[in-house]
Amino acid sequence: MPILGNFLHFRELLLKLKLLHPVLDEYHRLYGPVVGLRFGSKELIIISGKDAVQEGLAREEFDGRQCGFLIEHRSNGERKGVIFTDGEEWKEQRRFALRNLRDLGFGKRSMESMIREEALELVSRLTEMGKKAGTEGVDMERVFTIPVLNSLWSIMTGQRYSQEDEKLKKFTDLLMTVSRLMTSSALLDSYPWLRFFYPWFKKYDALRTELRHFFMETVEDHKKTKTDGEPRDFIDTYLDEMKRREGDKSYFSEVQLLAICDDLFAAGTETTSYTLAFGVIFLLHHPDVQTKMHEELDRESAIVFSLRSVHMDANYWGDPHIFRPERFLIPDDKGGMKLKDESSWLISFGL
Repeated sequence: MPILGNFLHFRELLLKLKLLHPVLDEYHRLYGPVVGLRFGSKELIIISGKDAVQEGLAREEFDGRQCGFLIEHRSNGERKGVIFTDGEEWKEQRRFALRNLRDLGFGKRSMESMIREEALELVSRLTEMGKKAGTEGVDMERVFTIPVLNSLWSIMTGQRYSQEDEKLKKFTDLLMTVSRLMTSSALLDSYPWLRFFYPWFKKYDALRTELRHFFMETVEDHKKTKTDGEPRDFIDTYLDEMKRREGDKSYFSEVQLLAICDDLFAAGTETTSYTLAFGVIFLLHHPDVQTKMHEELDRESAIVFSLRSVHMDANYWGDPHIFRPERFLIPDDKGGMKLKDESSWLISFGL
């Protein structure tokens, strides 16, 4: 259908099936693994099924990511950040972000003390919330969001707040509200002219501006207090790199930094906090699994792994007392030897 494309049929299925994933399953059932739809001027290709998805994800031409109106709107019509860019810009910014986040402890054991501190405060908060709630129950929607965001905030800005801090709570509310409004306004990516009629677009625009100003104020504070060459956190590191690259043909800019902050907080906070929240939901519905989780070793117990028992296990070695080095080897197609596929469990003697 002109202008609308497949929107009416898609909407009909969505109203009937309630959620997006059964709609995609229905298109897969009706039309096969590759289905093409059109929404306004946008074409959408849905790829379903293990074989088609595996093939698609392995192809370089599918490496890019769609960047719609709402994402470009946050950066004044530009495509910035590390999630919705591609090509050399994406490679440069992603490489820099990953390297420096790791240097600051992200994903390393050095983060353990920070995570433990957040976890202990979270347990205290949950205990207090439980006492106040009594038999009414506790709203878990944002319980995990605050400590997860706080951990990321510490790496990005070098600051840590109490989980009861009003500024942190306001920032959390702002992020989650913007995310929710983006989801409910996804239709604007295909029909951007609808923003003039969408009742909540003005609210989204105002909150997006507020979030941008929040990041801008944080960056400005860093500019005033930083010492060149002595970065305290990710923002300092990025500002140093911007200065070093002045005059170069690079993608480092303050607009880029603000978009990266938005990407990292939006993606890093929601995915982790919602995974934890859903984990709690499943445990509430499956108390038997909760019991299994409690059946663990007492703290301070010593653990000894007997590697000899692995190397002498007759179930895997057959005749472990016989010296037969070729036991797990088979000829390869180059005249040499290779490890049997079923022997991938093998623990090296040089461990």
